[in-house]
Amino acid sequence: MENDPTNFLSSNGRGLSIVEEPDLRRIASYWMSERGHRPMPERGDIDPTEIPWALSRLFIADYERAADVYRYRLAGNEIEAVFRKYLGHSSMRGATFQDILPPENAAWVVNRWRPLDQRGDIVYMRGLVYLAAESAAVGARLLLPLGADQNGLPTGVVGYTEYRWLESNKPDPLPGIDVISIPLAELGNYDTAFDGSEGAVA
Repeated sequence: MENDPTNFLSSNGRGLSIVEEPDLRRIASYWMSERGHRPMPERGDIDPTEIPWALSRLFIADYERAADVYRYRLAGNEIEAVFRKYLGHSSMRGATFQDILPPENAAWVVNRWRPLDQRGDIVYMRGLVYLAAESAAVGARLLLPLGADQNGLPTGVVGYTEYRWLESNKPDPLPGIDVISIPLAELGNYDTAFDGSEGAVA
């Protein structure tokens, strides 16, 4: 897409070991423990009260395949603060990307999340994670699939974002963002989820 600073990459067989940030690794470990021997956990398996340290930056959304939209069911207070100006109220429950973002930005986000809803991949992002009218934030985000349908594709997502706002006004050009797809087939059992040493490749 024109002006989209996204760089799409492969995990190169490393699975979740490619995730560098400690809090994202904690979320991944929790997801793995709830997954068990299934491709992915159900939405009901994710209990936010079991991970209280993550609540302010955690989100859960349903993917409505027929309409091709993600609809938020839960979003931490830090996330809601970012998008409050677009919503006009604090709660993101029931909101879609189109409700909380300008059209061009919403299209970018839809494209970045495609590996999850179209293939069932985990999506790991590094770089530009929030873009507001007056500033931008860099960091990392992890999207983990939930609730496989009859075709094995997810019906939802649980995610976590860690970030820091850049001190200056919105930079020009914008920072880039790496979107790394992690196929579920790369995942081992819980004990070996973070093994490996190879880097990501295009």
